[in-house]
Amino acid sequence: MTSRHEEARRPTWTVQSVFDPDGEGREFAYTIGLDELGLPELHLWGRPSLGEDPGEDWMFSPDDRCRILNELAWGVIDRTISVGTELVRTYDDGAAVVRFEVGPPGDIEELEAYGVAPGATVLPVRWSLTRPPDGRPRTLKGHHLAEARTLYRQVLTSLGPEHDVPPGWELQARPSWRREQRWGPLTPVVLARAAQLWQADAESVSLLVGNAVDVREASSLTWPASLANAAARQAGRRKEVRRLYDDVPDLVDHVVDAPGSRRRWAELMEIVWGADDGGPDKARRAHAAVRSLLHDVTAACLMVEAVADVVDTATLTHARGPWIAALSPTDDLPPGNWASGHVLDALRDLIAPLSLTQLGELAHLHALAREGEYADDYPLLAMRLRGWALTGPAGCPWRATIGRHAEWTEHAVLAARFLGRAAAPHHDLRDWTSVVSSALTHRCRLSAEDVDALAAPVRHLLPGLGALLNQPL
Repeated sequence: MTSRHEEARRPTWTVQSVFDPDGEGREFAYTIGLDELGLPELHLWGRPSLGEDPGEDWMFSPDDRCRILNELAWGVIDRTISVGTELVRTYDDGAAVVRFEVGPPGDIEELEAYGVAPGATVLPVRWSLTRPPDGRPRTLKGHHLAEARTLYRQVLTSLGPEHDVPPGWELQARPSWRREQRWGPLTPVVLARAAQLWQADAESVSLLVGNAVDVREASSLTWPASLANAAARQAGRRKEVRRLYDDVPDLVDHVVDAPGSRRRWAELMEIVWGADDGGPDKARRAHAAVRSLLHDVTAACLMVEAVADVVDTATLTHARGPWIAALSPTDDLPPGNWASGHVLDALRDLIAPLSLTQLGELAHLHALAREGEYADDYPLLAMRLRGWALTGPAGCPWRATIGRHAEWTEHAVLAARFLGRAAAPHHDLRDWTSVVSSALTHRCRLSAEDVDALAAPVRHLLPGLGALLNQPL
């Protein structure tokens, strides 16, 4: 996989990341193009080549390797990094320490850097990994046990009767919180979360995949899984969490390939990619892309649930947000993903003067802007903002904002009276409110151009949006 990257300065090189088809962890990446600047190319293995920890359960992803090599390349250009340079970085919220060493020129054949120019010099960047030793296995007790039981009961209420269950993912007749289970003491919660997936319809799974895309654009899908691995070592559950990671593909296979799931998967692919048939090659690539997203978002949620008693709130929110927003029967974001009261107050005040018709127009304009009708950068900006809302306290709950709007409340009452059912949240309007609440929460991460792009499509409806985004709350 070759990727070009844009930073404050634009790299003139590419980073080539190589996958190990044998699954032995011999993945690596190297730069191509530094030689054109009269500088050595750089090479980085995915797993440590120095130190005592072989990193059997710890590896730099392709994105990680790209970022690291880009950072080092800028250092070579700025003459702050050369042969013999040592750098120390921490990962997994400080649970892992990596020491990089820039070595003397290596053999291109041994490094398998076949894409560099003939005669180029390649510097191998070797590194060691230091982590705390495995902790003693922890049991689940006290308030952690009470919280797990409460969560388990809540998730069960979202489930229907069991049918077409993936082998090995059956719910327990009576939940056991014993430590000696396949995935540790929180195995019942893991099974219940998994049931939300294999029971979900195509629309819900498509929402989960869409959430995964937004999270990947905003930050990282796999970050919670990395922190879950680190927490598992401290809690003495490393083998259990690794076993869970190895079991997730079977769960995803069931959702994708099981005879009873194929119709749902076909519906999902049509929702995600549309009905247009671009041929078998495009279909295979689309299938693989959606499957990969589903795997990563599932692994992140289930692995964090397996160590929920020993990870912090930020990790729980990051892992659960995209899952609950898609697969929970409620029509709101979980409270951990709500923006601050000041942000929600400002958003309510902003939309209060709008009529019901104008709220509908607002939603329509946002939907058009997401398709690139107003600005080329609006779709990616909206994805990034949604990703932040799904993984942290930046989203907008429906009932606390639109649900309190005077005209929407009247509409909801009439719907209940004459249609016999509650008025469902409007998807595009709900999406717009979370995009804006996220922008207000993360204003310091946005440029002036981002603010203008966000405000432009609805300026005639909400002339004060730009000013609101540029004032402190």
